[in-house]
Amino acid sequence: MFLPLLLLLAPLAQDEPSPWLSYRGGLRIDDPSGDLAWRVNGRVMFDALEADRALAEDEQEVRRARILAQGTLGRHLGARLQWDLADSEAHLLEGMLDWRTFPLGTLRAGHFREPFGLNARTGAGHLAFLERSSATEAFTPGRNRGVQLRERGERWSLAAGVFSGAEEALGAQGDGLAATARGTWLPRRAEDDARLVHLGLALTVRDPNGDRLRLAARPSAHLVDRLVDSGDLLARSATLVGLESAIVEGPWSAQAEVFLSDVDLKGADGNPWAVSVQGSWFLTGEHRTYRDSASSFGAPEVLSPAFGGGPGAWELAARWSRVDLDEGAVAGGTMEDVTLGVNWYMSAHARWMFEVVDANVEGSGADGQALMARLHLGF
Repeated sequence: MFLPLLLLLAPLAQDEPSPWLSYRGGLRIDDPSGDLAWRVNGRVMFDALEADRALAEDEQEVRRARILAQGTLGRHLGARLQWDLADSEAHLLEGMLDWRTFPLGTLRAGHFREPFGLNARTGAGHLAFLERSSATEAFTPGRNRGVQLRERGERWSLAAGVFSGAEEALGAQGDGLAATARGTWLPRRAEDDARLVHLGLALTVRDPNGDRLRLAARPSAHLVDRLVDSGDLLARSATLVGLESAIVEGPWSAQAEVFLSDVDLKGADGNPWAVSVQGSWFLTGEHRTYRDSASSFGAPEVLSPAFGGGPGAWELAARWSRVDLDEGAVAGGTMEDVTLGVNWYMSAHARWMFEVVDANVEGSGADGQALMARLHLGF
């Protein structure tokens, strides 16, 4: 599994200058000629949960253990490989190749996350919460095999692609087809991103092969069971729309997403929907950063890391989500959940996260609270 990575990182022919090794935001391998520049990062997340019996048994897990390698192959190509080791075996989670000098933008091919949703496009290591919102889990496609074209400017981005062979996308079974697009705009953006406004719109039209589609969500906790679930829907097609917005005002930030759908069922239609609103405040003065590469948010720059004797960065966060899968012919339940969190960033690559989640499923006994903690370490 690691052979392709080893080959990419191996020295060039002996008559060429040898690549040199350094650490700058990750393990760097740079060829003096400039044709090869790779960065290797890794992270592991240890989770513990204590919840009401109505939600789940008390549990703990290695939520993620990942190795990421990304870099350039010559002057025109970029590549990205990511492995997940959480199950004690290497699983290739992502693999993609970018043609960066394609005339119309960056042309990407491989297995990667579809361009849909702000929370979904924010990396797991950059979230203000342990998990993405229940609304995001229920309505965003996830990773898939496909081809995508993306172009961006200083304040805008546009990405569109065609995808097939969904394994995790909306729980679809079989080799479905999908066309997905996302556009973003920053009507306001300070030079250091300490003040900005983000707006976005995404659309995906899906044709599930085998006519099976599934919408389901947990209450923002991975160790908790899915409390709303449509089951396998006999769907001819599904159209989903995502509306996203965010604002950053120094240490304060807020974002909201709304998901709408039109599921064409055999004999009837359904229109499930979901909404999520969140906010956070850095007590120590940091602010959320913006990643142009994904038109989403990144990790904060810790002003005074704890490993250097400082207080680190402290963040308070709150989120409310509602997932309504009881619309039209779809009967999967309706859930609201509220999450309150405290995050301590010891450095850019180490943090503790503590959260309380309160979940309520209408007309069900699956209500309750969960207390969660995470230690996130990386390099």
